[in-house]
Amino acid sequence: MQELSIVVTAEGENSRTYQFREFPVRIGRSPECHLSICHEAVPRELCIAWLENRGRTVRVEERPHLTNPLLQHQRLVDGGISGPRIDVSVGPVGLTFEPSASRKDPTINIGKLNSARTVIIGIIGLVLVLIALTTQLNTVGSRSLDGYTLLPPHPICRIPEDTCDDALVCRERIRLFASRAQEMLSRPGDDPGVQIHAAMLLKRAVQLGQAADDPEIRVITNAAKIAEENVVVAYQRDALALKQILEKSTSNQEAVASMASRLSNYLAFCDGPGRQWLHRLVTHTDHRKE
Repeated sequence: MQELSIVVTAEGENSRTYQFREFPVRIGRSPECHLSICHEAVPRELCIAWLENRGRTVRVEERPHLTNPLLQHQRLVDGGISGPRIDVSVGPVGLTFEPSASRKDPTINIGKLNSARTVIIGIIGLVLVLIALTTQLNTVGSRSLDGYTLLPPHPICRIPEDTCDDALVCRERIRLFASRAQEMLSRPGDDPGVQIHAAMLLKRAVQLGQAADDPEIRVITNAAKIAEENVVVAYQRDALALKQILEKSTSNQEAVASMASRLSNYLAFCDGPGRQWLHRLVTHTDHRKE
């Protein structure tokens, strides 16, 4: 394969030889050029060069609007030049172009060097992206998992105290609480907020029944026990599901937020760090979406 040899010389510096196999070759001060020459006398884009006549001659064409002219033997290059060897200069920097077969000087294959540099930069970039991605994914996964221990073991942390002095009033409220709970539990779906509210109403009815010595309290107590057990089982199941999601290194942010929001509904009657932790999981994902 034909190669173009370019020798760069500057006052006070050793000359350097570069080889190219892909054309045209862009030369200038810009780092985006194929051959970037870091010298203030060199314009950002000085010229382009390639091989002609089956690699026997070189063609060099200046770039438009040069801030410093390209010269050949002190004459302005205008419209390009061709030949088996071309010597040009820009300020104190000299450039020699010729097919590499005519030179035996030690060379630097800039094409291979650029390819290797591109591969190395690509690998470094990929590693940095993977590190950033892993850190980002583990933000909710590892750090937020620490808050799992803050969750209360039972979703019913407190029960409002209900008292009444009149037995008839107590029995009326008991039936009201029980009927509302029954209606809520008969609704389709498994909304945690509905289930926890129904269980809470039944427990309040039990409290009033004990105070009023209501004969139907045994039935209501049994219903309250079943409702509470169902809520606790569902709560613990969903809490475990959230933990399993967080333990994954590729935690799905939306899945985390969805389960955290569901658990928050169970803890409607709980105040504490566990509920605050769930709230942070939800808001963290919402902010990311924005």
